[in-house]
Amino acid sequence: MRRLIWTGLVLTVGVGAGLGLAWWAYRRFDAAKRAVSADGIVNRVDQAVDAARQFADEVRQAAAAREAELRRTLLKPE
Repeated sequence: MRRLIWTGLVLTVGVGAGLGLAWWAYRRFDAAKRAVSADGIVNRVDQAVDAARQFADEVRQAAAAREAELRRTLLKPE
């Protein structure tokens, strides 16, 4: 009887681990499939364009602030 209980326990744990691994693998495959689909590629390109625009805006703001600082410093009346 004891051997039967341990066998059942090991089989239950094994099946649970197998189902968990299968679920994890399915989720990874599905995410990879979505990433290389047409919509996934368009989404990634849109994200890259938005990031580039945000970076360009930050650079423009920093350049304008630095230019204003230089103008105040260089054109300061003595």
